Amino acid sequence: MAAGAFREAVHYEDDLVEVMNHCAAALRRELAVPGAYDEEVLLEGFTTVLIAQVPDEPVVQLVNRGHPPPLLLHQGKAKTLMPTSPLPPVGMEDLVAGPPPEAESYAFLPVTACCCTPTA
Repeated sequence: MAAGAFREAVHYEDDLVEVMNHCAAALRRELAVPGAYDEEVLLEGFTTVLIAQVPDEPVVQLVNRGHPPPLLLHQGKAKTLMPTSPLPPVGMEDLVAGPPPEAESYAFLPVTACCCTPTA
């Protein structure tokens, strides 16, 4: 459901934080529908989300909500892009206090790769 919200939001929002907010709102709406999900899903009730964007500038912008940090690969070296202010996964906002989400920017030079770890 977060992926569907992402696909919808990116058509209307330029700001990564707003895209993330749409994903969080979609999860809250879906989990509030009585009988839509079994008890196990409701007990978990959260998901990690990492949204990345490479604009025209030589940077990668990230909003990370509890997802394993991506790696920036450049000239045979890997740099972990740890968030400066870690945020809780989407769906845990009420349980874990955190700062308001902000996009973070990292240098993204030519022949650089960004490697994101998928989660199940």
